[in-house]
Amino acid sequence: YGALLECPVAEVQRHLDLNLLGVHRTVLATRPHWAPRPSRVIVSSLCGRVPIPRMGWYCIGKHGLEVYAACLRLELAGEGLRVATVAPGTVATGFFGRAQQFGPSWGWRPTRPLAPEAVAVSAAMAVVFTA
Repeated sequence: YGALLECPVAEVQRHLDLNLLGVHRTVLATRPHWAPRPSRVIVSSLCGRVPIPRMGWYCIGKHGLEVYAACLRLELAGEGLRVATVAPGTVATGFFGRAQQFGPSWGWRPTRPLAPEAVAVSAAMAVVFTA
């Protein structure tokens, strides 16, 4: 991660392949097994809705995921299938510990990240409330 114009194209491609096309591959692989449960949840990120400096490509990928889910929701509505997104904020993972380039010059670190279990509960609740 870094400023948009500092990121090599190969790194951007790897990121978008993982965070956007990876979800599409998963949807394609699991789609034949969706019935009879009509609801699906895609976990996105708050960064898909709020841009953050030096995390632009991450935000762009997550915004693409939000749009992907919205289009999928519209396209599958006629089949009685529902698609929702869960967009958590910062989750307590090792991400920021490994992201040395954020450092003091970036000027921000999460102060109260969510527990991964809280994100899982939110995703489960989204399934219940969209069913």
